[in-house]
Amino acid sequence: MEETKKPKYGLGQSVRFMLGMAWKYRRSTIWVCLLYAAIQLGLNLCQLFIAPVVLGKVEQAAPLPELLGSIGVFSCFPTCAPSMNFWRFPTPCTREA
Repeated sequence: MEETKKPKYGLGQSVRFMLGMAWKYRRSTIWVCLLYAAIQLGLNLCQLFIAPVVLGKVEQAAPLPELLGSIGVFSCFPTCAPSMNFWRFPTPCTREA
């Protein structure tokens, strides 16, 4: 059986190093990453909750405008979020000289 080597640096050390580099060279990178994570969380929650809400409206025999309103509310965020070009912010590797 082959023994696996223990990594030289742990996960915590690597994260601390990357945060330190981001703080040193481009502080906005940290906030952009947090914004990206929040948007992805919102997208996943919208996709998770749209089916039960719409099915609940159908089971309750809700009027068509109410059903379409529910679909519209849950469809608005996933449609608008990808149009935000937050990944185009300059990074330390792509900053202009």
